Amino acid sequence: MLSKVSNRFLAVTILAIFVIALVGIISNKSLEKTKMASSEIPKTTQTQTQEVSKVDTLKGYLQVMVVDSKTGTPVEGANVVFSNLEQLYTTGKDGKTQLIPMNIKSTGGLGITSQPYEEVVIGVFKQGYADYILFNAKVRPTTQDKPQLKVIRVIKASTPATTPVFAMEKYSSEMAKEVMNKMREKLNSLANSTQEIEEIEISE
Repeated sequence: MLSKVSNRFLAVTILAIFVIALVGIISNKSLEKTKMASSEIPKTTQTQTQEVSKVDTLKGYLQVMVVDSKTGTPVEGANVVFSNLEQLYTTGKDGKTQLIPMNIKSTGGLGITSQPYEEVVIGVFKQGYADYILFNAKVRPTTQDKPQLKVIRVIKASTPATTPVFAMEKYSSEMAKEVMNKMREKLNSLANSTQEIEEIEISE
């Protein structure tokens, strides 16, 4: 009788040890998975932070020069405002504003052009001249020693209620060439695709 009780006790003890060991193994595996997952999160976050910092570090330095449309002489005291900035700029004796830094947002998918730029609206206001609004002004990444200069030619106003002048900035010759090359590539791609489809239809 005593031996039967001892055997049962021994069996229960062995079973209990096996269960404890099994639970320990499962717990260790779960802990390892948790550690691996936690170690991967900072890497992803770090990569995203680096990508964001890359976008934020792109800077464009801009200077606006306002001149009389007829004489070409600099216009002093012209007020210049930007659609994306909460600050007023005024031209000096040379007709130029101070150096204006701007953030350039690079999304990575800029479509037809590969060069990143910030598109803004520039307003120029000066008593005795018609109000001037420039749409689609493109500010590109530049350095402080080589800022981007935008020359705006304002027209003298005959009356205070003169119709404002609205203008739209054109692409630069470099960007125009880039757009042309992209469009030519697209044309060739579409032409080849159309030809392949027609050949398949004819052979059938």
